[in-house]
Amino acid sequence: MSSESRDKLKQIRFIAWSQPRSLTTALMRSMECVPDVELIYEPFTTSAFLGPERFRRYLTVELPMRKDLSFQATKEKMEMKFEGKKVIFAKDFAFNLNGNYDLIPDGYQHTFLIRHPIRTYLSMYRVWKNFNPELGVDIFKTYFTPRLGFQELHELYNYVVDKTGKEPLVLDTDDLLENPKGILKILCDEVGLEFSEQMLSWGLEQPVQWNADDDYLNIDKMIGFHGNSLSAGGFVAGSVKPLPKFEDLPEIVQEYVNISQPFYDKLYEKRTTVSN
Repeated sequence: MSSESRDKLKQIRFIAWSQPRSLTTALMRSMECVPDVELIYEPFTTSAFLGPERFRRYLTVELPMRKDLSFQATKEKMEMKFEGKKVIFAKDFAFNLNGNYDLIPDGYQHTFLIRHPIRTYLSMYRVWKNFNPELGVDIFKTYFTPRLGFQELHELYNYVVDKTGKEPLVLDTDDLLENPKGILKILCDEVGLEFSEQMLSWGLEQPVQWNADDDYLNIDKMIGFHGNSLSAGGFVAGSVKPLPKFEDLPEIVQEYVNISQPFYDKLYEKRTTVSN
């Protein structure tokens, strides 16, 4: 075994896969307290918007194409040695792999963070309406792929099971908000990290610079995707709000929830809780 391979084995590498609006940015902020950590922000989503095979776009924003951000280049980047880092943590959205599940990087453990479709889509709907009141609904309709993301998340889960022979960890955001310490301990135990109370309260400053493309990251911040994660300062136990009533949802949100609910339910059946 080469010295580089031995060094990689010393590193803890894991990815949190999710849907948008599922607290993965908060989880990344939580991981900022981990010593010698590399935090990789939505690498395949960046390729989906900026790379040469890109298939995503924002309705009101045209981003420049980058030849260096192909899906294959992203895979290779994530498999780099990352000299001096003991932990490599990435977060991304399964539907932005565009079905290229064979491109998920080697050497990573996989965690799935799920959130009820009502919360996911209603949150995204509100973000776009706040960003552009006139075009918000149209932007919302064009943001998701035809299968709306939950189906791809379930497909990726099954792919990981088939490839690794192991069922990856599935965590639900309601459980995380109800008992952040307990759920973070489960995650740390699963990937081999030592839990720290600092993971619960990250403050307003970012002590660790994220490994992210500036163009893509700045667009996300401008739209308002990071509002709570950057301003809340940490997790608050017992902060789960009642699930909004289905009949009170905007019609397009109801449609998306109906399509996605079966795939969420399948993943929810696999979730790990503190009481398990």
